[in-house]
Amino acid sequence: MFLKTSHKTAINAYKKFITRLKRDNKGVAALEFALIAPIMVTLYMGSVELHHALSADRRVTDLAGATADLVAQSADISGQIDNIFDAASTYLKPYGVENLHITVSSICHAGDDTGRIDWSANYVNGGVKSYARMEVVPLPLDADDKPVLTIKGTSLILAEVSYEYTSPLGKYVNSMTLSDHYYLRPRLKETPSVLNEGAGGSVDGCANSDFSDLE
Repeated sequence: MFLKTSHKTAINAYKKFITRLKRDNKGVAALEFALIAPIMVTLYMGSVELHHALSADRRVTDLAGATADLVAQSADISGQIDNIFDAASTYLKPYGVENLHITVSSICHAGDDTGRIDWSANYVNGGVKSYARMEVVPLPLDADDKPVLTIKGTSLILAEVSYEYTSPLGKYVNSMTLSDHYYLRPRLKETPSVLNEGAGGSVDGCANSDFSDLE
């Protein structure tokens, strides 16, 4: 009899415990937070990282446009190219310029819808590409797939930018290369002059006989 009574008492006590446990909501919020906190933190860090990457990409585009514009509105940039690069690179702030590469070139229409490099200069950290004077390069096309330059001796300024973006979460996120390029027509002179050993070029630019004789 004693064992039977004890058994029933234990069962009743267990049922009461289960009932109280079902009704007790203490700690539910903490448990739910513990479950969703890692997801929330991951989403937050991901959105912050996406914002930084998009911001850097936008700055690369602006930098390419600024470089082309500064050259296009100059008639003679001999000895000024480094200053132009330094001024344009400020568009990348607050990101560092250690992994920044810029190439700016003057492309001449040399006949037969081909382009030739009159001069090309690279940023102090190195350029995106290295062009040789008179190197053949493709001319950009318009919406009808026709070269935007159609008159022999005319020119375009091409600015090319490449930037190795490293995430603040570099331990967990791989770096990525952001790049863009920008074309502009010169404003003050058909071909801005660059007279230095590194960039080449000539006073006459695209009117130089080296180009005018090409067919």
